[in-house]
Amino acid sequence: MISSKKFKASEIENGTILESKTSSKAITALPGWLQKYKNENQHVGTDVDNSICDSVYKRSSLSPSSSSNTYAHTREMEYVSRFNEMNAENLRTLCDALRSKAQRQKDVIPNIAKTILSCRSGSTPKKLRNGNRKEETWLLFQGLDFEAKEKIGRELAELVFGSQNSFLSISLRDKKRKRDEDSLSYTHRLFEAVSCDPHRVFFVEDIEEADYYCQMGFKRAIERGRVQSENGEEALLRDAIVILCCERVMSRSRRSSPPEDERKMRSSCISLDLNLSLHHDSDDGQYCSDHIDLRDAVDADILFSKSAT
Repeated sequence: MISSKKFKASEIENGTILESKTSSKAITALPGWLQKYKNENQHVGTDVDNSICDSVYKRSSLSPSSSSNTYAHTREMEYVSRFNEMNAENLRTLCDALRSKAQRQKDVIPNIAKTILSCRSGSTPKKLRNGNRKEETWLLFQGLDFEAKEKIGRELAELVFGSQNSFLSISLRDKKRKRDEDSLSYTHRLFEAVSCDPHRVFFVEDIEEADYYCQMGFKRAIERGRVQSENGEEALLRDAIVILCCERVMSRSRRSSPPEDERKMRSSCISLDLNLSLHHDSDDGQYCSDHIDLRDAVDADILFSKSAT
């Protein structure tokens, strides 16, 4: 015989479990209205989280592969760092693999491999502006052999991050109608990609086509270990490998100052150039300086020999 028990309205409103006893067994259940609410909403949190990266790529002009479009939080949990020790075995593995993909550039391969291992192992003498150890690697690939540059980038994605789907190309080549807007979106597109998944190789093409302020933005990202959006949001580079590519060899004195028509935009440099605070900028005395030298800012400046004809 089922025994009944009265419950106060306040107990039901507070989600108190109803209890009925049949013989010696107890059956528990949530109130019907509360159980329905639970069933309808138990997946809401997952759906919201899973929509984050999708919305980022929908807003972005990037077209990454489907495998690259993974959820940031899931990727972070699954990610296993590789080649984070400077030793002979890692160096040999990287060199052999890269040479197999770009034999005609074999002379520059050891420098590329050593630089990556040095940065990822934390043994590089360079530090971030805040004094923290850097993990990310910035490489400048100069020269006409685009095929070799791309092959090396893709092989690094495979070796270091586990898949060539971890290779992402960002280019200005098809975006020359509005240079100011294009240069701004250049760094912003890098921000969008890094914010979704920093554990990748970012292959930034046509860096010589970027204007003064865009190049300054890259320089500040190198110094700070993070890249910033147009709206001031920041994304940590973590152990990303960023390859800046240009066909023409960049002169150390090239564009050492902004053009005359851009000098009036000096104030906008504050927001574009990673929104550094004024008092911080005065500490290093370099903020928005006329001098940009990406060749000295990167971890390695690699000059590729001419491609075979």
